This record gives sequence, C-alpha cells and structure tokens, in this order.
Amino acid sequence: MEVLGEYTFAAAPEAVFDTLTDPSALRRALPGCEEFREVSPEHYRVSLAVSLVISSVTVTGDVAITERERPSGYRVEVSGSGSAGSLHVDGRFRLEANGAKTLLRYQLAIEFTGALAVLGATIVEPAARLILGQFMGAMEKELVRT
Repeated sequence: MEVLGEYTFAAAPEAVFDTLTDPSALRRALPGCEEFREVSPEHYRVSLAVSLVISSVTVTGDVAITERERPSGYRVEVSGSGSAGSLHVDGRFRLEANGAKTLLRYQLAIEFTGALAVLGATIVEPAARLILGQFMGAMEKELVRT
C-alpha cells in the first residue's frame, strides 16, 4: 500500500528538518507512543498503541532515520510487529521552502501481514492518514517549543 501526502509547516526548512528528526520531539509527537529509545545513532526502538476502527493494537519495532540531507529530506524505515501482525514502512520525506513556510511531501510504502493484512487498505490506509495528521499537528506544536 502506498500513502502519499503533504503538509505545510509555518517555519523554515532547517527548523522543520531538525524537529522532525529530533528523538525527543518524535517521542512526544507520535500518537500512542509508549517507548522511543535510541539503540544506536539514527536507530530507535519504538512501541506504539494504535487505534484502528475496530480495535487497538500495540506494535513494537525498530525505526531508522537515514539518508539525511539537511534541510531537504530524509528516509525513515520502520519494521514492527504485534498481536495483529507485522508491518514494514519505507518512508521518504522531502522538504521545500515555500516563502516563510515549509512544504513537506511524504511517500510511504507500507507492507503488512496477519490481521492487518486481513483488514486491508480500506481500514489501514485511513488509520495511517489519521495518525499522520495527528503527528504533523503535534510536530507543528513542537516547532513552537523550540
């Protein structure tokens, strides 16, 4: 499944990039984040409690933030599993200056197995978009903190 989207932040690309890749900001902004700890530079162990339309699932896994090109973009790879199955996310994030603002474009390739696969894109894609919207709003607030 592929999820494409964009979000406009009211800040310069450098500030947005720094906030989006800051482990403390990520921990505070990820909806349902129960754990976000560094295991090595650019690699983190994460546990999220995610609400889907018909149930809630906890997913535990690894996150790698790689291919950093400050302030133009980066890549995020997520591998995780839980009682509802497993998932792998390969995300590309591109930032573009837009006056005093920054346009973030994202492209996520999401693969899942188990009950997540049974639920399919009709349930998982809207949930992913909702979580992304909550995350982006929370990161906008993180920008104000800095």
